[in-house]
Amino acid sequence: MADNQSREFKCNKITLTTLRDEKEYNIKEMVGNFLYYESIEAPFVRIELTMIDSIDFNLNLQGGEKVEVNLKTLAADGKGILKLDFKVYKIGDIIKSERGQMYKLFCCSPEMYNNELNKVFKAFGPIDEGSSKDAENIPKFVTKKYLKAPNKRVKEENFEAHSRVMVVSPNWRPVDLISYVSDKVTRVTEGKGSEKQSGFLFFETNNGYNFKSIDLLCKQGVTFTYTYKQQGQLEDGDAGYYNIESIQYPDKANHLRHMRLGTYKTVTTGICVTIPTNSNATQSGASNNKKSAPSGTVYGARETAFDTIFGRATTLHNAPPFDMPEEVKGEGASPTRQKMRVIPMLAHQQGDTGKPQGDPDNGTQSFDTLAVAEYAAARYNLMKAIQLTITVPGNTALCAGDIIKLVIPGSREKGKSVTKDRKFSGKYLIAAHTFTYTKKGCTSELLLVRDSIPSK
Repeated sequence: MADNQSREFKCNKITLTTLRDEKEYNIKEMVGNFLYYESIEAPFVRIELTMIDSIDFNLNLQGGEKVEVNLKTLAADGKGILKLDFKVYKIGDIIKSERGQMYKLFCCSPEMYNNELNKVFKAFGPIDEGSSKDAENIPKFVTKKYLKAPNKRVKEENFEAHSRVMVVSPNWRPVDLISYVSDKVTRVTEGKGSEKQSGFLFFETNNGYNFKSIDLLCKQGVTFTYTYKQQGQLEDGDAGYYNIESIQYPDKANHLRHMRLGTYKTVTTGICVTIPTNSNATQSGASNNKKSAPSGTVYGARETAFDTIFGRATTLHNAPPFDMPEEVKGEGASPTRQKMRVIPMLAHQQGDTGKPQGDPDNGTQSFDTLAVAEYAAARYNLMKAIQLTITVPGNTALCAGDIIKLVIPGSREKGKSVTKDRKFSGKYLIAAHTFTYTKKGCTSELLLVRDSIPSK
């Protein structure tokens, strides 16, 4: 057990299975510490084991070994446990001192190996007549079939439904295909017409693989509440499991960054590509077919402003995180970023209705493509409007993509009580979780982001 009560843990298992003799070794006493990392921007989790070796154990290692970790912290309150399988993909430099040596084992999910080994050469959509219904959610299908993730890591509730799309994967890696799809689809459970939401993320956590939109992540409930208490504020009997040990505040504002990323104002233009015909020749110029746009058609430029994105988004709170600079306000202000998007007007392209592109009842594919171009990047930038890095007692129930609440006191007093800091108190999305294990205790470093602040 750890010396500090708030960092207490129970390590049930840290084992390594060699490739040569397939023998399982208990390496718990050899592990001086480890770092476990997960992020909403990373498709796979990773762990770095620091080994203290005085028995030449490294002679048994060659890479590719199986590592199992089973550990839980008291701060998790029985809600979560770090229980994962890894594969060693890199053995770090060995530092020798007298008869002992120290080195690091860099480990990743076994599926990361499959991502390099199994390429996807397949068409998805209406042109794939033999496709199963499971393939309608392309990321889930690819995760199970090509990444070969166990069923317990591919949970139905972790894969959000997306709009229909036709995709041809030319021998891509599975994660590259999922990344391509993430930038082409919209949500089907929320929003219609101009209110469609997009911006999907594919990532792995302790609880499995996830394909979710940022807006869906923001609709979740709060998992834990953490409070920043000053010296002398701890009450007797408080173990401090949910106290913030340290806070690192970010830059308060960076307007040039938001201008370059198009957070304030962006213009998007769509261009229709050629359409294959029954004679295998492509169309060119004007067309008498009113059901589909001729090749070369340019869709009018669409201007998207910050207040428009904020109004469409499902935000954590209800007040904007900052005021727009005067230079980019109003209709006459110039956009700070311009995007061009090719519209895939293929003969058999599907929209949300499941009907071919030429069908008059379809009419959604071109709009969906532009809607993603307009919304997804701006929504992602909005989510990072406010950032914090905090350190708390190690908690194996925390996962990237979860929502937590912070209570941070302000500098002013109101009567006998201290007011909350409105700018930084409230709900946050965990963008990344770095879990540190040592024999003295565990800590969790959380990168937190949010898109809004509470109203006054």
